[in-house]
Amino acid sequence: MVIILNGVGRSGKGTVYEDMNKLLPGVWYSWVEKVRTMLRENGVDVDNKTPEMRRLLAGVCSAFDEMDLNFNDVKRVILDVENWKYDQKRTAYIDIRDPKNIEKVKRFCKALGIDVFTVYVKRDVECPDNEADKAASNTDYKYDYVIENNGTLDDLNAKCEKIIHEVYTVIWNE
Repeated sequence: MVIILNGVGRSGKGTVYEDMNKLLPGVWYSWVEKVRTMLRENGVDVDNKTPEMRRLLAGVCSAFDEMDLNFNDVKRVILDVENWKYDQKRTAYIDIRDPKNIEKVKRFCKALGIDVFTVYVKRDVECPDNEADKAASNTDYKYDYVIENNGTLDDLNAKCEKIIHEVYTVIWNE
């Protein structure tokens, strides 16, 4: 199964993953992981999430997208999860910002009969000024679930539990 998480920077996608992962263990992977790894190996502090760093990641990610490098990496992770390469973790949680890329991954999963769900994490934060976050803030895209993340951590946890319960219900009733 694949759960795609989206939302602008600082919306809480990582926290949503941590909450969901407690109930449905899985592997976390970011669409830009290959970009982060390449930059990190060349001495760039990619964990310093300044506006400048976010713009750099978004720009390099766009170049990688033109050659499908990120998509190919995500496909590998999904297939590894489906083929039990991560012990008992049968879910891939993937952070993807651009709805075009979300659709590409959904088509890939559906062609292989892999269940896929999309979750948008919405929070009242200023949208960082970079292409990835502009794409993530596209409110026209139809997500399976939208989490309003403006309350407490307990509120967020309850919303994550509800989604995981619904996902289980959908899968077991197929």
